[in-house]
Amino acid sequence: SSSEAYMFFWSIIVIFEALLFVSSIYFVKVFSEGEDVSFRNKVVWLFLLLPILILVPTRLNISHFDIPSCTPVSNILYNNYALPLYGLLLVWFIIIIIIKIKKATVDNKKQIKLISLGSFTFLFLFFVSNLLTDYLISNEIWSLIDSYKIEMYSLFSMPIFLGILAFLIVRYKAFNIKLLGAQALVMTLVLLVGSQYFFAQN
Repeated sequence: SSSEAYMFFWSIIVIFEALLFVSSIYFVKVFSEGEDVSFRNKVVWLFLLLPILILVPTRLNISHFDIPSCTPVSNILYNNYALPLYGLLLVWFIIIIIIKIKKATVDNKKQIKLISLGSFTFLFLFFVSNLLTDYLISNEIWSLIDSYKIEMYSLFSMPIFLGILAFLIVRYKAFNIKLLGAQALVMTLVLLVGSQYFFAQN
C-alpha cells in the first residue's frame, strides 16, 4: 500500500541524514589535505553509523503511522541516537575546521575558511531545524505536519554552500582530478538535501 511505501522511504531518511554529516566531514578533510582520509577514520565513521544501519528496519526507528497526519512517527533510534550523533559529528566538524585552518598555508587558508563556512552553515541549520522539530513534536507543541515544515529552512543554506563551491572553482581552480571523489560527494550532498525536500513536501 501507499502508506507502507511511505513508511519505508521515511524510515531510511535517517541513513541519508547521518551520511550527510559524515560526507561533509570527509569532504572538508579531503579538500584541505588534498588526499583521501585514513582507514582509521573510515572505520570510526562506520562504527558510528552501524547502529543506524542495523536498527533502521526495526520498530526502534519508526514506531507507528499517524493516520490523521498521514505521517510516520520516529521512535528512540532517531531521538536518542541519531540526533545526539549529529551533534557529535557537528562538534567533530568544528574541531577539524579549527585544526585545518591553523595548519593551512597562507594560500590555502582562505579557501579552507570559505568551504568550512559554507559546510558548517548548512550542517548547523540542518541540525538545529531537526532538533527543534523533534522538540516541538515530542512536547506536542505543534502538529507533525507543521513541525516538519521547519526542516525546510535548513535548505536555505544550500545555495550559500553551492555558491562558495562555484567561487572556489572559478577563482582558485580549487578542484582538480585528484579531488574527483570530493566533487562526487558534493553531488551526493545535493541529492541528500533534495530527498529531504521531497519527503517534507509529502
